[in-house]
Amino acid sequence: MVMKYAHKIFIRIFVKPEEDYNSIKEGLLWFAGFKEEELAKEKIFYIEEDVSGLDDENLMVMKLELNKNKHINDQLSFLKKNFSEKDLDYLLNNRKPDEKSNFFIRLDKDEFQNKKIKLTEQGDCVHIRISLAAFPSNAENAYKVLEEIFLNR
Repeated sequence: MVMKYAHKIFIRIFVKPEEDYNSIKEGLLWFAGFKEEELAKEKIFYIEEDVSGLDDENLMVMKLELNKNKHINDQLSFLKKNFSEKDLDYLLNNRKPDEKSNFFIRLDKDEFQNKKIKLTEQGDCVHIRISLAAFPSNAENAYKVLEEIFLNR
């Protein structure tokens, strides 16, 4: 039986009008590991919404949610494979899960469009939230799951 490491993975990207919508969407599909026509068949939640930014700027937000255990584990393996040792060390030593067992990762949006992953602390980025399967749900237990994902799998 495959261990359940996370309940869900949420990916959110804010797209400004001057940004290349198509390359951002292609990056999102590449990152998730699916073609657009596969999303509905695989029951992957995907939505695009128009929203207003801080300065009443029109933005689009792309949201993708992975719920199936296979999709989640594939995504976690993809992350582990594509992060450098330095990135993994940074994540494990400088980023901690919250008390609700959520772990947040920010990826550089420009690199993402080029189908590369690079950590960033900037706000204009690809936002990833991993809802870790920790019991009882707290930051300490979630961190143990995180170590299992990135060190022992």
